[in-house]
Amino acid sequence: MRLSLGCSSLLLQFALLLVPTASIASGYVTGKVIDSKSKAPLPGANVQIMGTVRGASTDRNGNFTIEKVPPGTYSIRASMIGYRSVTLKNILVRDKQETKVFFELRETPIEFDPIVVLAGKTKQRLDQAAVSISVVSAKEIKRRNPTNLIEALETVPGINFIGNQINIRGSTGYTYGAGNKVLLLLDGVPVYASDTGEFNWDMLPPLDIKRIEVLKGAGSTLWGASALGGVVNVITKSPSPEGKLLFSCTAGKYDKPYYDEWRWTDPNRLHYVRTDISYSKQFGRLGMRISAGRFMSTGYT
Repeated sequence: MRLSLGCSSLLLQFALLLVPTASIASGYVTGKVIDSKSKAPLPGANVQIMGTVRGASTDRNGNFTIEKVPPGTYSIRASMIGYRSVTLKNILVRDKQETKVFFELRETPIEFDPIVVLAGKTKQRLDQAAVSISVVSAKEIKRRNPTNLIEALETVPGINFIGNQINIRGSTGYTYGAGNKVLLLLDGVPVYASDTGEFNWDMLPPLDIKRIEVLKGAGSTLWGASALGGVVNVITKSPSPEGKLLFSCTAGKYDKPYYDEWRWTDPNRLHYVRTDISYSKQFGRLGMRISAGRFMSTGYT
């Protein structure tokens, strides 16, 4: 009698252990991740079911499988270094059924610290430079949409402008009778006028600029006596072999003068328009660029 009761108790406990396991429902998700441009598979991409700990990585053919997914509606995200993440929403997973998804990831550039050429005789990373250097990238120039180089440099710490003369940490760009104290370079070549030492800030359209490097402090060891106060190096975009045509049009309206005495005309007429066009092309080792621009303003500065 005792033996039969013991066996019945063990069978009951075993049955109770099986009940939760049998009641768990799950499905599985399969799919593929490819490059949106080349259509090539992307091995090593991460695929995650949002809100859960379920996920997988793609194999050498870009395929993946995620098992034991509880039934329900999910958002599934695919990500990979160097590519923009993609999320598919409202993906329905059913019990004991396969759910197929497909991802196309678009390549996106990875931004590292810029390489500067002002710090020494060789190119260096910005965080490894031994001197104080600021870099204005093409992305920042595009975001601010300046009409000339002065407006592109106005937000750099330590730089001020008095008229058209640049001032870096108290060193003026040109002191009459004393020469230049701030050297301005265009792709590493000085561009000051030989007679007056001045520079035309409107000569280069902002759309042709790749980046601007600003060395704050004395750079005369590398760049000569004209760089006692600092150096500004404007680096232009490289011409493309297939040819590239760029066009830009910027317009704006001036604020109303603060004092009534300054309102010399109708404030609604105070506006400006700048139009630039540039064409560049590379022929073997020779590059060519042609730029033209026009700036019109009804106000004054």
